[in-house]
Amino acid sequence: MTEKIKKAVKKTATKKATVKKVATKKCAKKCAKSAPKKVTRILAKVNVGWGNCLYVRGAGAELSWDKGIAMQCIGEDEWLWEQYVPKGDITFKFLVNDSQWSLGEDYVVSVGDSIICKPEF
Repeated sequence: MTEKIKKAVKKTATKKATVKKVATKKCAKKCAKSAPKKVTRILAKVNVGWGNCLYVRGAGAELSWDKGIAMQCIGEDEWLWEQYVPKGDITFKFLVNDSQWSLGEDYVVSVGDSIICKPEF
């Protein structure tokens, strides 16, 4: 009788667990099609005065010439905008409080690069 129990235990212990297969082919195809995104950084070295904010407008990434995106103040006179961008160049310009445009030509930065600007107003 104990021999039957040992055989039954042995049989159940050697059964392999069934593993569900995940549909990875679709994900792999979808991921392969999308271009790798690279961090693009814009750093502006300018003091815009207490209580003011520096904005960036432009073309490329998620920028627009119609409405600016507030930059992050990372120092007394340093403002940062960074974003993952899949492709293309970014053309941009700075504004104080999203209303006063910086002087001079537009700036251009390539995807994955960083640029340090010293805008004048």
